[in-house]
Amino acid sequence: MERNNKGQFVKGGISDKPMLGKKHSVETKEKMRLARMKRKQKLGYLISLEAREKIRKAKTGKKRPPFSKEWIDKMKKARKGRKPNLGNHHSEETKKKFSEQRKGIKKSEEHKKKIGLANWRGGTYLEKQEKIASRKRPEICDICQRMGNICFDHDHKTGKFRGWICSNCNVALGMVDDNPQILIEMINYISNT
Repeated sequence: MERNNKGQFVKGGISDKPMLGKKHSVETKEKMRLARMKRKQKLGYLISLEAREKIRKAKTGKKRPPFSKEWIDKMKKARKGRKPNLGNHHSEETKKKFSEQRKGIKKSEEHKKKIGLANWRGGTYLEKQEKIASRKRPEICDICQRMGNICFDHDHKTGKFRGWICSNCNVALGMVDDNPQILIEMINYISNT
């Protein structure tokens, strides 16, 4: 095959078809590797072919030498007294320092409410929702009266519980941004068709 001035193969050579399912012999692979290296050297981003071959032959069959005794002792000293790395945990001094930094910082009522809900320890998440709703989760949706995956629905502005609805109704309310005017327009649209 012929090559252009960039070293790429061009059509019109011996074979333009790819080697479908065929494999190169070891000798051909070596020739191809040497040709690639010569091309890289010619383009100026490779050390000389002879130096490259010398390095490759020197490395062939060799493994990295084991760490020196001094290096191992140094690493053992550095790790001494540390717990195994099971996640990044803060030391007791750091925890106290963070606690002192947080003292005196006023939290908004909204933030306290969010923290209170997040840190609730009174049972399962469903029990927490049922406690807030002051009624058990029903089997059917409050809106469409269908059975399905029933969700705890609440007003995102006030945080007040609105009802137990299925995931489809929950998504529909989310899509209209809980805007009753959009829902009325949708009802009118469906009624006129």
